[in-house]
Amino acid sequence: MKKLLICMIWVMSASMAMAQFGDLDDILNDAPVVNNDGSMKEPKPSVSCKQSHGEASDVQLIEKCIADGFFLVRQEYQLEQKTNPGSRYNWGDEQYFDYQVSFMVRLKDGFIIPDRILSPWTEDAFEENKFNQYKETHNPVFSKTLTMKLGQKGWKTEGKVFCPKEEDNLYNGLKYVKDDGWAGDGFLRATGYGKKKVYVVWMKVDGDEQDSKSISFHTNCTEVEIEQGKNYCEAYVPLNSYCQHAEGGIVLEPVTNGMGRVVLALVGVVDNYDNEQPDDDLKRWYFNISLLGQNMSESVDPNNDNSLTPTEGANSGDNNNKESSKQ
Repeated sequence: MKKLLICMIWVMSASMAMAQFGDLDDILNDAPVVNNDGSMKEPKPSVSCKQSHGEASDVQLIEKCIADGFFLVRQEYQLEQKTNPGSRYNWGDEQYFDYQVSFMVRLKDGFIIPDRILSPWTEDAFEENKFNQYKETHNPVFSKTLTMKLGQKGWKTEGKVFCPKEEDNLYNGLKYVKDDGWAGDGFLRATGYGKKKVYVVWMKVDGDEQDSKSISFHTNCTEVEIEQGKNYCEAYVPLNSYCQHAEGGIVLEPVTNGMGRVVLALVGVVDNYDNEQPDDDLKRWYFNISLLGQNMSESVDPNNDNSLTPTEGANSGDNNNKESSKQ
C-alpha cells in the first residue's frame, strides 16, 4: 500500500509539471541530475525543439511561461534645467524629449538591460543625438516607462517609472541593474560549468523597433560550453530570419529541482545589436552569450544538502539503553 501511494504521488507530480512545461520526458532529457556525492550525471540526448501548427508544442508552452521575464521596454526621458531643479522640457509637441527601445530580462532580484536603456540619452532614437546640444545646461530625467510582452498588442504604460541603478557589468555592454520599485519574481541563475544543452529564445519585433506593435519568440536548441573564469561563451544555431533580425535572446537551461519540478534557469543573455558574422558558407548564425555573474540573482541548487542529524542527547540516550540492556 505504501509503494502504491508513493507511485500515485509521483504520477500526480509529473502530471502537474507536464501541464506547466509540456512533455516532461523531453525536458528532463536535458536537465542535469545530481548524484548523492554531488557530482553531475551525464545528460541524456538532446531535447527536440519541434514546432507544431496545431496543438501548442512544448516550445510554445515554454515561451509562454517566460513572457513576464523577457520583454520589450521603452524608456522615455525629459530634460531638467540644471539651474532650475524640477523643471521639465520636452521636444516639440511630444510628451518627452526622447526615448530608447530595447529588451529587458527580469531576474529574481534585478534586471539585465543593454547600456542604451540605462542611459538612452547617449544614443537616442533619432539619427542625430539632440541631447548633445543641451548636456551643458540640462540633465536627463526618466519620465515614463512602457513595456510590451508576448501576446500584447501595443505598449503598456507602467505605473512606476523604471529608474535603474547600475550594479555590475556583463560582457558585450549589458548591465546588471536594480530598482526596488520594480522588484518581483524573475529568473533564477543557472550554475555549473562544462557542456550544457540549452534553449535559446529569440525576441523579434514586429515592424520597426521604434514603432513596434508586438513581439514574437522563436526557440532554438543548441549546446554550449561554459568555462570557469570566462564571462561569455560562443555558440551558433542554424541560420534563420528570427535570429538574424532578433532584438536579443536569452539562454535557458532546464534544471530538475525536486520531484516533478523543472526550473528554466537563466544561463546568459544575447544582445544582437552589433553582431558581426564570420565570412563562411555554413548557414549558421554565430553569437556570444553574456554569462551571469555569481552576484546576479539567486541560483538554482538541485543538490539538496539536507540530511539526518541526531537529536540533542540522542547519543547519551543510546548509551543508557545499552547499559540498561546489559543489566
